Amino acid sequence: MTISLAIVKQKYSAFGGAEKVISAAVEAFEKSEDVRVSILARSWSDGTVAAFPRCEVVRCNPPYVGRAWRERSFVWSVSRYLKHYDLVQAHESLPGAHIYRAGSGLHQQWLKQMTRGLPEKQCQRVFSAKKNRVTMQLERSMFEHSALRAVIANSPMVVRDIAEIYPDFDQSRVHLIWNGVNHAKFSPELRLSRRVVNRQVLQLGTNDRALLLLGSGWQRKGVEIALRALVQLPSNVCLLVAGKESRPGRYQQLAHELGIDDGRLRWIGPTSEPLNLYAAADVFLLPSLYDQMPNASLEAMACGLPLVVSSTSGTRDLIHDGEEGFVRDWWQPDDWVDPILQCLDSAESMGLRAHQAVLPLSFERMIQEWRHLYGTLLEPG
Repeated sequence: MTISLAIVKQKYSAFGGAEKVISAAVEAFEKSEDVRVSILARSWSDGTVAAFPRCEVVRCNPPYVGRAWRERSFVWSVSRYLKHYDLVQAHESLPGAHIYRAGSGLHQQWLKQMTRGLPEKQCQRVFSAKKNRVTMQLERSMFEHSALRAVIANSPMVVRDIAEIYPDFDQSRVHLIWNGVNHAKFSPELRLSRRVVNRQVLQLGTNDRALLLLGSGWQRKGVEIALRALVQLPSNVCLLVAGKESRPGRYQQLAHELGIDDGRLRWIGPTSEPLNLYAAADVFLLPSLYDQMPNASLEAMACGLPLVVSSTSGTRDLIHDGEEGFVRDWWQPDDWVDPILQCLDSAESMGLRAHQAVLPLSFERMIQEWRHLYGTLLEPG
């Protein structure tokens, strides 16, 4: 039996981790032919899906005014198609979906971290802002909808978040399925083979030690925390900042105010070749405010880089302090300095353990677990 599966993702970004996961799934199902995939999206700018003739892209792009109505209008548009598929797997909050892949975690948890330390009245204004109220309402409606039969969480952290925010939801329907990583593309051998040339491209000297922060949306990824930690590190430690950001100037200004815009920073922006950055780096840094399971951290580990990540990142569940790297609270930039130095001192041994920790995590395994879940949900009775 061929399963007709709709994957719902409002907007595709060529640099997004969620899109890598979806593209890997489409490719795998195209080869197996037991799952026929349709992508329901407002926009899909990359040509990846076009390479697979069995995959249909359905454009759901109704007009809207403002971000809040953008979410609602997309849900309304997609809802018209749901009955045409055996299973609907949403990567957005979509009341009526059969499966929700919580790749972005829970919006309420993100708002808690974003407003941490703010006065109560200011926190209330953030939570009551229309765009945030709509997002939380859609999410709650989805969890309360009778159609929702399974939730895919990509880290134990997200499993715990769901239990906390939605205690009435049947937790047996929450399935932990780790993200995959392409080990043929990301490995210590490939990283080392590109190291010299990419350090030269980035003008890194022999004695320079490079930290890499890679991710889109720099507020969420904790770029400010990384900059404040860099101030306290030796002058030969540099920071590579890569990823998509709508307002990079605010971080460049902060770096100037902190006195670290004197060659210790490389502002790289979006990249389609992250391996080149892993090759140039010595340590992967991700002080995220809230990050469910960032693909970049898995790729960095696969390449043999030690990590220092936040306790509000799903990657924390793969790291034991002093072994693959360290886990620290993003709220305390001072606490990141010693772990970074320890990673720099033991980069080879920690990087080897990081590589070994993610060896079991492959896209093949992820897709196999998705497919098993689909079969379970479609069993008669």
